[in-house]
Amino acid sequence: MLTEKDKEDILRSLLKKAVGFEVEEVSEEFARDSLDGSEVLVKRKVNRHYVQPDLNALKTLLSLLNVSFEDSLEGLSLEELLKEKEVLISAS
Repeated sequence: MLTEKDKEDILRSLLKKAVGFEVEEVSEEFARDSLDGSEVLVKRKVNRHYVQPDLNALKTLLSLLNVSFEDSLEGLSLEELLKEKEVLISAS
């Protein structure tokens, strides 16, 4: 049985996937020190990239929350939709 925390974690993960997020990947290269044989960090590279929003995650999230996409967003202007997007992003 899922606890309330588990349910919140699932919804938070779905929301993150639905609105997109940034990922940071770190690559480190080590070399062996010739004097004492210990490993020394030689090179460290940090890559950041943006994961695009996933429409299937958004659909799943809306269905779990019993939100009808057509009913809730149909009459909104572009400006209102952008505000709604910012609210969703700040919640993640």
